[in-house]
Amino acid sequence: MNVASSTALLSRAGSWRRAAAYQRFVNENSLILSAAAGYVVAGFLAGELLDWGPEMRPYFTFGALNRFALVFFILFFVGQFLARASWLRLGFNGLADIGTDIFRTYLRPEAVAGFAVVYAAIPPFMGTFSRLKQSIPLYHPFSWDQSFAELDRALHFGHDPWTLLHPMMASPAVTVVIDDLYMAWFGLLFCTALWMSWTSRRRLRARFLISFVAMWTVLGTIMAAAFSSAGPCYYELVTGSQGSFAPLLAYLSDVHAVEPLWSVQAQHGLREALASGEYMPMGGISAMPSMHVAAAVLFALVGWQVNRALGVALIVYAVIVQLGSVHLGWHYAIDGYVSAVVTVAIWHLAGRFVDKSSWFESREPELSR
Repeated sequence: MNVASSTALLSRAGSWRRAAAYQRFVNENSLILSAAAGYVVAGFLAGELLDWGPEMRPYFTFGALNRFALVFFILFFVGQFLARASWLRLGFNGLADIGTDIFRTYLRPEAVAGFAVVYAAIPPFMGTFSRLKQSIPLYHPFSWDQSFAELDRALHFGHDPWTLLHPMMASPAVTVVIDDLYMAWFGLLFCTALWMSWTSRRRLRARFLISFVAMWTVLGTIMAAAFSSAGPCYYELVTGSQGSFAPLLAYLSDVHAVEPLWSVQAQHGLREALASGEYMPMGGISAMPSMHVAAAVLFALVGWQVNRALGVALIVYAVIVQLGSVHLGWHYAIDGYVSAVVTVAIWHLAGRFVDKSSWFESREPELSR
């Protein structure tokens, strides 16, 4: 074989590889992007045609997402390097090989392009969710709170769930820690989304992104609208009665007076935004179902697929979020129970779809990435 023939074969092989990479990119991202775009368009049209209220806008700027992404990139690359490096046995060349492998794994063109697609889709997708959530009281006023409070008591043998937790958690120090962990959810949400949009575990990526879009659509929009409720911290506001939550709210107020609680501040801000009709970034009041619990369960399901220790840690975190949602007055316990069950069902269905679909690569890397 002469040099010209060899060059032609190599060029053709390179073209095939590029075509295969392009096809993988289309397969992995077209369905997710179409679903997210459909949600954004439907939300925008519904808001404009029915005049539901606040103007559409992303609930945070790309500048905020840039800061999240920068921190994520640093932690991710450093974590990958340290996880693979054995400082006592590897010299400079070995460490250089690790760096090269990480570079080739995560900076492949289709991986970077896939990350860019998700990165660009997050603000309009979540902005649409935020708009629809804040519009719920305009077309379906809160009407389920009393029913959910009664259902909570029935499920917990005549007790309000917060009263069962109070003996264990009614300590200012404990409440502050629970409050901080509960609010850390926002950082975990974006870091997990960025991680999964970029991971080399392509089938897990597809399963997560399908579950992510379905979770916000089914739980955060459809079910939230159908079961319009405000939560224990707004029980008096929507029912005209304090119910049985007055002691819990008084306790939280007392703690907040000494050690500010993120949750109490946010609850006050959401109440003011509702009263004034003002759009509030990542705002809106909705109790059933709990998106905090839903996302925390999704974190745990992803973590379990990657690493058992990480999975256990995130399961513990999901339990803390469920307990915190009740202790901090955000949710009825049933809100979290329903969210957990539906999220697991979505995850299962997404997994079956990915496993049976020919759109996604069948081979996963051996290393957890």
